[in-house]
Amino acid sequence: MALEKGPQPFTRSEYEARWAALKATMSERGVQTILTTDGKSMTYLSGYIGTSGYLPQMAILDLNWSEPKLVLRKQDVPLGIYTTQLSRDGIIGYPETLVGNPEKDGHDFAMDILEDLGPRGGLVGLEENELSRAAHRKYEKRLGAASIADFSGVIVRQRLIKSDAEVALMRDAARIADAGVLAAVSATRPGRRECEIGGDVVHALASGLTDIDTITISVPNISSGPRIGTAHFNWYLGTVEQGTQINFELVGLRHHYSSSIMRTISVGQPSDKLRRLHDGVLDGLEAGLATVRPGVTCADVANAYQRALNRHGFSKDSRCGYSIGMGLETSASLQPSDKTVLKPNMTFHMMLGTWVEEDFGVTLSESFRVTDTGIEVFGKSERKLFVV
Repeated sequence: MALEKGPQPFTRSEYEARWAALKATMSERGVQTILTTDGKSMTYLSGYIGTSGYLPQMAILDLNWSEPKLVLRKQDVPLGIYTTQLSRDGIIGYPETLVGNPEKDGHDFAMDILEDLGPRGGLVGLEENELSRAAHRKYEKRLGAASIADFSGVIVRQRLIKSDAEVALMRDAARIADAGVLAAVSATRPGRRECEIGGDVVHALASGLTDIDTITISVPNISSGPRIGTAHFNWYLGTVEQGTQINFELVGLRHHYSSSIMRTISVGQPSDKLRRLHDGVLDGLEAGLATVRPGVTCADVANAYQRALNRHGFSKDSRCGYSIGMGLETSASLQPSDKTVLKPNMTFHMMLGTWVEEDFGVTLSESFRVTDTGIEVFGKSERKLFVV
């Protein structure tokens, strides 16, 4: 029996608009065919959400094709059929003999497809930053170095401005993240193990809402005790004690589109030091968000935050945020050196983890989109220091 298509987050026309925009860029750069191995770009172009990226897999798009082709391990083809809008003959599986083979792998199979296209009037665009050096050498040897163009970052930059359909998913993701915030605050009390708190938060993020199903989660970052001066930590051994604090970053996901949020919890009355830093970060957040509108730059937003924070006697060394969509994206950063001009439907996580000492810091953030006239903040959680 043939496998039917599963629920799809976007219509076929949504994907067709993405392909058309990408083809226009390809034509401008003299590129006939592109190949991407980036999992997020593959999802963006097709809807494929497999977790088999530890093996070669890619999406290929040629100017003469009506849609991309996915090249997957053969046993992953059914997932490609189920989760994408692509026709069946556009989902191609390479044989198991190329898995664990030191001589040939899925890249060799993809190159066979490229060579079958015959003589070309344009280049092959590769996302070279996503390829291992060994894989890149294979393409150069088979296709010829002169026929290859570096297409790194092109699809990521196209993803920078979201469609209305993508924004709708990010709004849903924010509602899931807000549920995670409530779970974190409710779960935190003296004597509870950190893993129990983490478990409650994970449950909230995975369970979705009555009108929203989820298909995956991002494991939350939760730092407590002496680890509140660091960023990327899940949870650790031990229990939460009276007089400590918890910094957390939660990500709601809806069809892989994300909305992130950070808050700080004080277990018992906060110290004056914590109050002062949180007040400064909150003022900076308000100042940064108030700056957002079309025409300003990422640097303008970051500088507004820094000026407000500096007035409280603190500073932040790390960037103030980054573009988001399918998780963190590398196309733009809220930092003084980034002159990217904000445009409607760009989406960002204004990430104000401010770590001022090795064992001390505060987390506070909002995810937002740039509107035609200003800003839409996705999350609805209270913007405060939580005390439990």
